[in-house]
Amino acid sequence: TKIGTPPNPSNIRRRHLSPIFNKNAELPKLGIHDLRHLHVTMSLNKAEIGVTILSKQVGHSSSAFTLERYSHLMKNDKKEAAIKYDKMMSEIIAV
Repeated sequence: TKIGTPPNPSNIRRRHLSPIFNKNAELPKLGIHDLRHLHVTMSLNKAEIGVTILSKQVGHSSSAFTLERYSHLMKNDKKEAAIKYDKMMSEIIAV
């Protein structure tokens, strides 16, 4: 916000999301959490952003947390690669 406080989700919905959904009736109504989930899912599967980078971007405590929450949505080959990458990064960070 202008004064530095966290935004109120209902204000975001009213000011930014509702006008979009009102103009496009065929769009499903999505909340803030739905959009966040969509962002993470699309980033992992389509944009192929690394789990470690994405985890930091969305404020998760660790990439392991991100994998626990979203690995069921990843294609198997990407899931295996992400798990290996996470293990490698954990070993590098631990040094």
